[in-house]
Amino acid sequence: MIYNLTNLEALIRNEMDETSATRFTPAEILAACNDGYKEVASRAFCHEVVQDVVTVPGSPLIHWSGIKVLYAAVMSEDAEAAYVDTTSVVFTDTGDVVWNGPTAADWIGLGVCRIDPSLVGTAPLEEDISYPQFFFPWGNCIYVEPVPTVKYLVRLFTAQYPDTAMINGADICEDLPEEFRECVVYFACYVLSMKYRQWQQMVFFYNRYIELLKQKKQKFLQRSVDRYDNKKLPVTVQLEVVK
Repeated sequence: MIYNLTNLEALIRNEMDETSATRFTPAEILAACNDGYKEVASRAFCHEVVQDVVTVPGSPLIHWSGIKVLYAAVMSEDAEAAYVDTTSVVFTDTGDVVWNGPTAADWIGLGVCRIDPSLVGTAPLEEDISYPQFFFPWGNCIYVEPVPTVKYLVRLFTAQYPDTAMINGADICEDLPEEFRECVVYFACYVLSMKYRQWQQMVFFYNRYIELLKQKKQKFLQRSVDRYDNKKLPVTVQLEVVK
């Protein structure tokens, strides 16, 4: 099923046994759906966005934006991978902006392990290597260990809120994987029930929402990659005639 805004409204009205707009206006349902859109993304960490950040020499903190850092990897050892401003920068004139980026040989993609903050200073580090080997979240930053001595490009795999809200009837929850879009229906039903003080119905829809979200998240995390044997093409194909 396509979970666009029109279909979401129809499903919500059907679940709440209301076929007309006598109680819930389309605007109220739109607001509830967009709240559910953000709620599901923040609870399930299912809207994943790659974000590149650059370390500051001598500082263990790297600023980033989003809900949660899921994974991290060091992508470049010895390149700044950032714009370097000249003495007179006019951003409409690309001749005044110099790009110092890594060459293809510099990209390595080494994983950075997440640790508990109490392990800082005791985690086993590789000798004579200053690129980030461990990290843990610290507010709107991540703390990396060891402290970098030069700039490194670090790729963060982050969980984010949806990029845009739904507005028109054809809009869908495109930032949610398909298996999570059904959850928006029950969250919206829960919110609308609470707004109109239908407490018993509110509890029912909230429990249904949480149960469904857990099921979808478990399936999402257990998704397996196709085996190589299932996708490879044979070198030769032999025709066999069955008599």
